[in-house]
This record gives sequence, structure tokens and C-alpha cells, in this order.
Amino acid sequence: MRRAAVTLAALLATTAAHAQSSIGWPPRVIDPEEGLPLYKSTRLPPAGYLDPDQRRLLALSAPIVPAALTPPLEPVVMNGGRGGLIAEHHVRFWALKRQGAAVEMRGPCWSACTLITSYIPKERLCFAEGSFLAFHSARAPDSVRPALQSTLEMYVSYPAEIRHWIDRNGGPYKMTVETFWTMYDRDLWAIGYPRCK
Repeated sequence: MRRAAVTLAALLATTAAHAQSSIGWPPRVIDPEEGLPLYKSTRLPPAGYLDPDQRRLLALSAPIVPAALTPPLEPVVMNGGRGGLIAEHHVRFWALKRQGAAVEMRGPCWSACTLITSYIPKERLCFAEGSFLAFHSARAPDSVRPALQSTLEMYVSYPAEIRHWIDRNGGPYKMTVETFWTMYDRDLWAIGYPRCK
């Protein structure tokens, strides 16, 4: 019995030491009599504390020119989009989002072009008569094989109404590389996207 108690005490002390060394924040208070971590006090970071990663992100997201001094942008007119590399569309549409640009879609928007809806909110994105979004499964680079992970990443980035439309048509797992699911101008207007003037 005594041997089992000594073994258990050694195991608990080792576990406590490992837990203490592997967790740096918040610091733990150790009870010297039992060798087990206690949660008697917790030291919280000071109000307004930002770790280095948070400070870096804040610096990157800070506008260079105050918004009040930025002149309003002319709407960006897209005469459709043929798709292409997803990463290039992310970069392009992220830039439009950061600029606060309004976008007019005035033609068919195929494949990765549909990501415009992931970046530009409804109040700044209109669809002209005859425009549409054409969805299909993403494909692996230099291949005709579907890339399910990329397809799912695109799917979750779309606004809820577009995800619901995709779900009603079979969902992202049913998409193929070869065929397009077309969301026409009238479908887009019906879920609240404005009609371009």
C-alpha cells in the first residue's frame, strides 16, 4: 500500500511539473504540500494588452488615410469573369473590399469569380440584367480532378443565402468540375442583391 502511494505521489509530481513547464500563461500556483496545481489566483493581462501578433495585425489593418479624407470611389464595373486561380481572385477581391469599393457585375461570373460575393457585401454589389454566377467544384492545379478542400473553403466563404441556394441544388459535395450550377440575375435579385441601374 505504501509503495503504491509513493508511486502515485511521484506520478502526480511529474505530471504537475510537466503541466507547469508546458503552460506559460497564466502562471500556476503550486501547493508545495501536495505538488498539484491549484487555481487560487490567476494573473490576468493588463487591460488593453495585445500580444505581438495582435499588434502586428492591428498595424496592417490600420488605414493609411483617415476614412473621412478618402474620396468616394467610382464603382468598379466587372464585365463578367471567367474564373481562374482561386488565390488570384482572393487577392483581387480582398483589395476591393479594403478600398470599400462598390462593384457592378455586368456579365457572366464563372467559377472563382463567384468569390466576389464572399468579399463585397450586398449593399455594394449589384447585378445587371443578364449577369449570373456559375458555380462548380474547384479543381486541383494542373489537373481535372476535383479539389474538395478548395470547394468547401469557397462554399463556407459565401454569404448564407448563396450557401442555402447551393444546398437546395445538392450541396458542395455534389458539385462536379465539368458542369456549372447557374444562379441567374433574377435569383440574385430575389435574395436581396440590387439590380444595377
